[in-house]
Amino acid sequence: MELAAQFYQTMEMAEESANYCLKSLRYQYPLLNTKWTKVDHIDWALNMATLSQYFVGKNHFESACHMMASARKVLNETDEQIKQKETDSFNKAHADLDIIEVKYCLSIFDESRESMDK
Repeated sequence: MELAAQFYQTMEMAEESANYCLKSLRYQYPLLNTKWTKVDHIDWALNMATLSQYFVGKNHFESACHMMASARKVLNETDEQIKQKETDSFNKAHADLDIIEVKYCLSIFDESRESMDK
């Protein structure tokens, strides 16, 4: 799925790329807390939050909100050992997610203002 997402991105087919990225992240989600795979919680959360920005740009606010909530949940449930070992990247991920959430709120505000002006 990741290869398909990269292919579509290379072909400048953003919607297909975003959908395959989302499918890949959904596939990885149940694997986050297993001992058999090494899915990085911080990377997963940042990828999900970053992908939500594409959906905000398409005015798919409900999907974007769900994606940001998933990212926040994964970050909040990150193992304490990872938090201590990767303090800087963990804190940066929280800050990046905060910024993405603020951008989301501003986009909703702009969209509601535009719809009121019509």
